[in-house]
Amino acid sequence: MARSVPWLSRDEFWSAIEECRQISLDCESFAERLVAHLSSWGFAKLAAFHNTMWYDVSVFHRGTLWNLVYQQEPLLGSQNAWECYGGWLIAQGREYHESVMRDPALALTRLPTWQEIDAGETVIFSAQEACLRKTGRRYNLYDVIGDFLPAEAFSR
Repeated sequence: MARSVPWLSRDEFWSAIEECRQISLDCESFAERLVAHLSSWGFAKLAAFHNTMWYDVSVFHRGTLWNLVYQQEPLLGSQNAWECYGGWLIAQGREYHESVMRDPALALTRLPTWQEIDAGETVIFSAQEACLRKTGRRYNLYDVIGDFLPAEAFSR
């Protein structure tokens, strides 16, 4: 039996991001607030948030953006560091994120510290952490929902 791939609309995704940004002082407090906010959500909605972040809004932007930022900060050359940068970029909010997607050179005007990039890791795994909290750290999102991403999900 085929299962539908859970997605949030971009508006719903960014609404959750903006709500947490309004009451956060920095990327680290934002990341913690986001996990706390998501912890009240059901598992299917957590999966939808995770999918929308990773595969629709996307935490991993190659191409011009990567080339420009990597020239300024070579330590962002690894996949893990670059994904954490993507989390930091999402934590900056919809307006800045979409502006950078339209004009990657804009990213050079606001480069994160390594502490902020570390906090970006909590952002990209926020739905996973919320699921762990909901299950007393016994199950992650894939344990609860299963492998819900067929190959065609990556072309969204």
